[in-house]
Amino acid sequence: MTSDEIWTEVYDRGYNIGVEKLPSELQLLWYYIDFTIYVDTDGPSGFLYNKSPDTEHINHYAPYLKSWRFFNYNNLADLVEKYNDQFLKAFAEFKKNGETDFDIYQKQFGLDEIEKKIEPKITEANCKNTAVWSWLDQNIERLQSQIDGI
Repeated sequence: MTSDEIWTEVYDRGYNIGVEKLPSELQLLWYYIDFTIYVDTDGPSGFLYNKSPDTEHINHYAPYLKSWRFFNYNNLADLVEKYNDQFLKAFAEFKKNGETDFDIYQKQFGLDEIEKKIEPKITEANCKNTAVWSWLDQNIERLQSQIDGI
């Protein structure tokens, strides 16, 4: 199997059988691949919007944060984690105050400013993913064995 084939196979398997059924290392790769697809399709702000919390207790970014940290995109993970924390605070105020204009809370908690810092990091992680491809190349046999064992 080539790195390209592993990339495709991991995403297909995770999509078809459920990411949670993949070995942990393949889950990390699956979330990185899913991230790149989101960004390629909807852009950096589309990714942030689509993965923003929709309740006060769910962090949709969590598996992506783990994946980015695994692939050493720590600055991106830290910024998105901060964005999530601030988003949750804004969301709580929004709910508490009768679900009025969310833009008020978005400004109050600095979400636009954080997003401006995140977008170039998302683009960098998506476009300059040589570390991910290098990791794939170095681990082809082990990854293929994990895929075969699913």
